[in-house]
Amino acid sequence: MTAIRNTMLALGMLLFLPACAPTQEGPGADDAAPEVAPEAAEWTLYRSPSHGYALWYPSTWIPDDTGAEGPPLRIESPDWEAVFIVSSLGDQRLAEQGGLDAVLADIRAGFDQDARYSLEGYEEQREENGTFAGMYIARGGFTDDGTEYRFKEIGDLLRDGRIFVSTAHVRSSSTARYGEILDEMIGGFDALGVGGEKPAMAVE
Repeated sequence: MTAIRNTMLALGMLLFLPACAPTQEGPGADDAAPEVAPEAAEWTLYRSPSHGYALWYPSTWIPDDTGAEGPPLRIESPDWEAVFIVSSLGDQRLAEQGGLDAVLADIRAGFDQDARYSLEGYEEQREENGTFAGMYIARGGFTDDGTEYRFKEIGDLLRDGRIFVSTAHVRSSSTARYGEILDEMIGGFDALGVGGEKPAMAVE
C-alpha cells in the first residue's frame, strides 16, 4: 500500500491546487507590537492507542483524539486554518467476494450525491493480495458558511473490514502555507502503525 501512495504522489494526485485568494493583512499591521519568536516545529509521530494507525504531524499543531465531538482524531493548525482528520470505520463486505467493488461504488456515490463538494479528482486502486483490499483518493473543494476550502481524502480499505479515512481540509487562502504539510501528513498515514520515515521537509 505504501507503494500505491508513492505512485500517486509521483503522479501529482496528492498535490493541493493553488490558493484561490491571497491571505489579506489586517488593518494596522505595520503598527502591531513586535512578534515573539514562534516555537520551533518538528515532526512528531502519533500512534493511535485504540486503532493502531500511525502518522507524522508538526509539533506545533494541536491533536485531539478524545473523539468527543466527531472523528477519533483531529489535528488542527495553530491558527485553525487547516485540519487533518482520521476516521475509523468498518464494512464487512470487504471480506466477501466482490465486496470491494460494492464498497467503492457506495463511496463514489456519496461524493456525487453530496452537493457541498466539488469533486475535481478521484482515483481507485485495488490490491490483489495482502492485508489491504484497496484504496481511493479524492480531492476538490467545498464551501462552508461562505468560506471556500480545499479538501483531500484517502481511504485505506482492509480485507478484515476496517476502513481508515484520512482527510485534510484547508481554507483556500491558506493553501500555499499548509498544502505541502498536509500532503506529507496524508501521504504518510500508515494504517498498520509502522510509521515510516520522518518527513524530510521543514515545518514552521
